[in-house]
Amino acid sequence: MDTKEQVDKRKAGLPLIIDRVFSTILLVAQPFVAVAQYLLVALGASEWMDGTRSISQGAATTASVLIFLIPLAAAVVTIVMLSKRRIAFWIPLVAMVLTSMMVVVLDAYGQKPDRS
Repeated sequence: MDTKEQVDKRKAGLPLIIDRVFSTILLVAQPFVAVAQYLLVALGASEWMDGTRSISQGAATTASVLIFLIPLAAAVVTIVMLSKRRIAFWIPLVAMVLTSMMVVVLDAYGQKPDRS
């Protein structure tokens, strides 16, 4: 085997190793982000002192389920992509961004204007 071919094989394998590292870090971080997002949604859906809620119960329940289902699906797809040796770091990243945007929109929906 030629030494140039060995060098080319090592250079071709480096992006896959970096992708595996970043994908693993994002897969490990995903549950922590999901729990933090769930707590934000639960806080918004909790009952206030005057008996009102800022977020409807149906929207909070839907968001709570999706906050855990989207990262779970992303984890499965990421593992499949990694097993096929494809670039996969973007999948858990997109899942975290999608669920974060969902929580921000739900939180903004629940804000009530000041009536002073």
